[in-house]
Amino acid sequence: MIEKRLTKEIAEQFLKDEDSMDLREFAVIDDDAAESLSRHEGEELALDGLTTFSDAAAEALGMHTGVDLSLNGLTSLSDKAAESLGMHEGERLSLDGLTSLSDVAFESLSKCEGSLSLNGLVLQIVRSVLDEPIVEQDDEGWGLRLFAGDPEEVIVTITAGAVEVAIFDLRWDGPHTPVVHPKLLGVLYWGHFSPSQFEEMLTALVQTACQFRQAEFTKCRYCDRVLGPEHMHGDVCHGCAERHEGVVH
Repeated sequence: MIEKRLTKEIAEQFLKDEDSMDLREFAVIDDDAAESLSRHEGEELALDGLTTFSDAAAEALGMHTGVDLSLNGLTSLSDKAAESLGMHEGERLSLDGLTSLSDVAFESLSKCEGSLSLNGLVLQIVRSVLDEPIVEQDDEGWGLRLFAGDPEEVIVTITAGAVEVAIFDLRWDGPHTPVVHPKLLGVLYWGHFSPSQFEEMLTALVQTACQFRQAEFTKCRYCDRVLGPEHMHGDVCHGCAERHEGVVH
């Protein structure tokens, strides 16, 4: 498949009439096209289709004078490109597609004038420190929640600018209505740390949460399943309590 290329002619046409095209359709951008788009002064310059660009194009886009610059299609970024994009003076720089980033590149990007969005990188780091199985749940009003372990041990919630680590806890709102009640252990504001520092601190919090949760586990004396206290009657799990001891839930 031939990748659509964003040329200077197309960029100039877009500057004259932003409604004439969707720049997210383009996967490659010419350096002179990036230079033209640096003059864009609208609400958002969405170039989410780009999967790569040159350091020269990054330097030009770093001079973008509009409000938001969105480059969510990029999965990696060179230190040189990050240094250029760190010069962005708009209200928001969005690089949510990045899955890796050096500490040097992060330091450069953190110098941008507005907010910096690196949701993909944060999610990648969170996933890397959690043990399988991992269940992801997009909770409106809460952010993205990740439940890890079997039985569940830890809940990590990714919100705008922060990651919350909580010990898994479940309570029963009636005999058949389980309700999750996370016990908050700590909050990390990822923008204050380099990726390696963030990963190190997150790992420590997750390990601590797992240790607390594992200390609550009990093995059922009938079936040998290891479960949390919310599924146990003393040393008997709920299922075995019904089958062997006549308990009705």
